[in-house]
Order: sequence, then structure tokens, then C-alpha cells
Amino acid sequence: MRVLLATCRNPNFRTITEHTEEALRGEGCEVDFFDDRAFLLPGRVRERAPFLQRWELTRINRLLVARALATRPDLILVMGNTRVFAQTLEQARQAGIKTALWTIDAPQKHNIPHLQRNAPLYDHVFCGGTEALDILQAVGFHRARWLPFGFAADTHAPAVPLPELAGLNICFIGSYYPIRERVFESLADLGLRIWGPGWEKISSSSPLKGLATPGQIKEGFWMRAYASAKIVLCAHDLGTLTAPCYQASPRVFEALATGSLLLCNDQKDVAALFQDGRHLVLYKDAEELREKARYYLAHPAERLRIAEQGRQAVLAGHSYSHRMKTLLATVTAP
Repeated sequence: MRVLLATCRNPNFRTITEHTEEALRGEGCEVDFFDDRAFLLPGRVRERAPFLQRWELTRINRLLVARALATRPDLILVMGNTRVFAQTLEQARQAGIKTALWTIDAPQKHNIPHLQRNAPLYDHVFCGGTEALDILQAVGFHRARWLPFGFAADTHAPAVPLPELAGLNICFIGSYYPIRERVFESLADLGLRIWGPGWEKISSSSPLKGLATPGQIKEGFWMRAYASAKIVLCAHDLGTLTAPCYQASPRVFEALATGSLLLCNDQKDVAALFQDGRHLVLYKDAEELREKARYYLAHPAERLRIAEQGRQAVLAGHSYSHRMKTLLATVTAP
């Protein structure tokens, strides 16, 4: 199958889009990548002048249509949602080209109307989180299918621990948000280390001061830090979203695939995919996070058992290869 993949790549490390592209090729697809964020003008300029943002998106959509008409793919797969126009989808339909959407961004009030308007124009709609299913069902659209994120088998696997992190108890890798600071303060005396963008914003009085290393983290370090830690944290609630979000972060699948014990906030989609106390451990608030972290640090046999069971569960059906098998089977079904 020839797939025109319309999305964007991360300049710092591979993410959902890069892993999806690789998984499609692994399933025998011929993939043509189209960058739907190939803006000519900086974001700060477009933000000040909305007409320039519209001009840029119009230009990008014209390029996408031109690419599709020139290459005649079997499928245009859009990952995201907000940058592809209804007119573009209609032109693809008129040309006899199938279209599919995979919603990978957390919903926000400003982009929900776009999703609700455009979803019916796609031949197939896949949602990274069940909140998107609810959003679409609220306007009578029931053709969407839940397709969670996953892990890349060639990247997310048990790694060699870092000697300089020997004895590391608890690890978090991810961006700074005030809610994460507040919750993670409960672990400050339990051997916690943090890496990720924005952590220089920690308040001067926080017990986390000195425990966080700000900045972008390379994927290789990321995997080895996980391997060095007894417990890996995942915290979904960013405190900045303007709409409900139930999706399981890619971090869930990636951490489980490394064989780490994952302590994750009690997110709806996570609880639907994995069993608390069997594949990972869920917490509801800072107090419960501290209680469970202390328990599993003191009970290594249980910690290792859950970590291994979690790894086996994610290996069995949650790689990006699994996701693309499902997607391709759906779009090619009679």
C-alpha cells in the first residue's frame, strides 16, 4: 500500500509520528512523508497576524493536494487534525483517494470544533484517546475507533544502566508543569531525580530544587535512565488542558517496554488497557503516590514481578507495529 503521511517530525527525538512512519514501512507500505508544519513564517509572527496563519495553512494544503494528485497514494493518513482543511479532504475524495485521521493531540477547546466538523469527511477516523470518541459522539459521529499509542520495539527496550545513576530510586523524564511540581514534592526525600524541559521554573522554596536537570533529553539517555531507576513515573494531568483528556501517554507504553516498574496517575485509558497492581501501579494523588513509592522501594520482589508482567503485556499487543496492523486492516477491509 502507498501511504501519504501528513504530519510533522520532532527535531529533538523520535515521537509518535516517526515511529508510525517506521511501523508502516515495516508492514510493507511505501510511505511518502508530507510535513504539514512546513511554515515559512515564524510562529511568533503568525500568532500576531491570524491572516498570515491562514495564508500559511492554505499554502500547505495546496501543496498537500498537489502531492496527492501527483503521486496517487492508496491512503492519506493525517496525524493530528487542525492543519488539514475540509476542502483538501473533499479534493482527495473526488480523486478517489482514501483518507484516514489519527488524532494524537490532547483536545483543547479551540480545536474541538475543527475535529467535529472535519471527522465526517474522512473515510476512517482513529482516536488516540477515548476523550476524542466522546467529543465526536456528542455531535452524532459514531464511526471513530479507539487506537491508542504504543512503543517502538527497536528503541524502547531494557537498556544498560548508567553507572553515574547507580542506586537511583525514582525517575521522571518530561516537561515541567506546576501540577507536576506539587505532586512530585511528596517524593523529594525518596531518591527522586527529574530531567526535562522547563524544570528551571521550580520555585526556590521547593524541596525538588537540586533534584531536577532542565533541558531536552536524548532518547538514548532516556532509556538508560529508566534502566537505572527502581521506579519510573508518569503524570498525565498537565493542569493546562481546556478539555477532558483520558488518553494514555506514549510514556506509559515506552516505560513498560523497558521493563521498569511504572507508577502512573490514575488515567482512564491507562486503567482500561493495563491492570493496576499487575502490569503497573496507579496513584490518585500525591499522598497515595508517596505511599506506593515507599512500599515498592521496600518490596523489590513485588516491584520486579509487576515490572516484568507489565513488559510482557505491552510486548504482546501494544507496539506501533500492532497499531499499524490494526489501522491497515481497517482501511483495507471491504
